[in-house]
Amino acid sequence: MSGSQTEEVPTDFDALFRMYYAPMVLFATRMVKEKETAEDMVQEVFMQLLSRKDSISVKRNMRNYLITILHNRIIDLMRRNKNLPTERINEQTMEETVEETAFEVDLYARLYEEIEKLPVKNAQVMKLKMEGKDNHEIADILGIKYETVRSHVKHAISSLRNKFDITLLLALFG
Repeated sequence: MSGSQTEEVPTDFDALFRMYYAPMVLFATRMVKEKETAEDMVQEVFMQLLSRKDSISVKRNMRNYLITILHNRIIDLMRRNKNLPTERINEQTMEETVEETAFEVDLYARLYEEIEKLPVKNAQVMKLKMEGKDNHEIADILGIKYETVRSHVKHAISSLRNKFDITLLLALFG
């Protein structure tokens, strides 16, 4: 999946949901630092789309529509919750444009597609890494040894290296 504007973005709800739910949750989690809040936020975005799908005139670019709604919800949450500890709020989100948000969501979507192609354990470990879990947390969650987690990460990054720049992978999973 590339971030080009000519790419065919599905307009049917199920296809949009399958393509963008996980990457949008990953992006929102990075922004609000709380997976449950991010999941709720993304679910609300899709519920809004579902409730308005007959009246929406942006069928040709639903991706931008979804991302714009998510971007605005994140900013609204941050404005409402100024009393949250600063580590829970990513201040740069307030300054990010919808285009920057779209780029990052597209990147997560492409990365998620490639992770799905990895062996099952490698994919499980990398999905948890994308959620911000460290190797010790992943070991506890999956009931495997810390060294095994490191091995899965090493093998997954080695496989992904051919599809992505190593600097990008290390920034995301380092």
